[in-house]
Amino acid sequence: MEHQGPRSVGAAPAGGLRICDAHQHLWSYPDSLYLAEQLQQDVGALPVVATIAVEAWPRNLRDGGGLRQPWEETARAVAEGRGNPGRTRIAAGIVGYADLGQGAAVEAVLEAHLRAGQGRLRGIRPSGDSDLADRHFLEGCAAVAQRGLSLDLSARGERMRGAAEVAARHPHTPVILNHLGLTPAFPPPQGEQALARCHRWEPWARLIDEVAQQPNLYMKLGGLGMDLVSAGWTAPRAPDARELAELMRPWYRYCIARFGARRCMLESNFPVDRRAFAYGDYWDAAQLVTEDLSDLERYWLFYGTAALAYRI
Repeated sequence: MEHQGPRSVGAAPAGGLRICDAHQHLWSYPDSLYLAEQLQQDVGALPVVATIAVEAWPRNLRDGGGLRQPWEETARAVAEGRGNPGRTRIAAGIVGYADLGQGAAVEAVLEAHLRAGQGRLRGIRPSGDSDLADRHFLEGCAAVAQRGLSLDLSARGERMRGAAEVAARHPHTPVILNHLGLTPAFPPPQGEQALARCHRWEPWARLIDEVAQQPNLYMKLGGLGMDLVSAGWTAPRAPDARELAELMRPWYRYCIARFGARRCMLESNFPVDRRAFAYGDYWDAAQLVTEDLSDLERYWLFYGTAALAYRI
């Protein structure tokens, strides 16, 4: 079930906060449509001034999205952004897909993305199962860095160490961990299995302590909605904003404490996380989780870090 419409609990108004949604998708599949129009409906009156459109290439291949080349996804994001002007700059920055395991041969794909992006391409995200230590993959990373692009990595669990090593090789390139580095279950577990499947805090926290020491490694705070059960939610309904904030708080605040607000950015991960909660509830919950932080810290979390890392 997808959740949309008004927020279930209204948190304190955003006040002077501006939001750059650091991670959302635009797609069109036979059974799922989420383009600029649907995103605008979710945004509503929220102070979302910009979004970063992130590739969903593997799903395009799996679910019949109809695109033949990765750069076509970038071109569509540009068209959606330019065709839907307004106070929210949809796809102000774009993260495209490339198989970095091709090594230096990936340069042709990167150039095609840059042409299709018309000035909006800001980064590349390879497949989540890429071998982060592979020689050819590292050559592909070098090609990304040489073009001044950022690198998004879906590196979960122990693979976060590999992401930190990639970042160390390219100290002037923002390397951005997705979705807290947690590993969701697909489909989310149910019943007694759910109680045994919660994310394990201590191993995760130790890894965060370690990788956060790499100064050009960033963390996206989001993605819990892919598997809210493993985050501790077992009720047969969607959480409201206050309940969602309690689920988010330990993971988000630990990352903020270790990385610092200037290297953490808030992401909706919509429409993927739409299965678990409403868009407005997510941003209300984020306000509740951060309400005791300084105005400057909240600026970085809600807008500044994403704007800096993706150069928008």
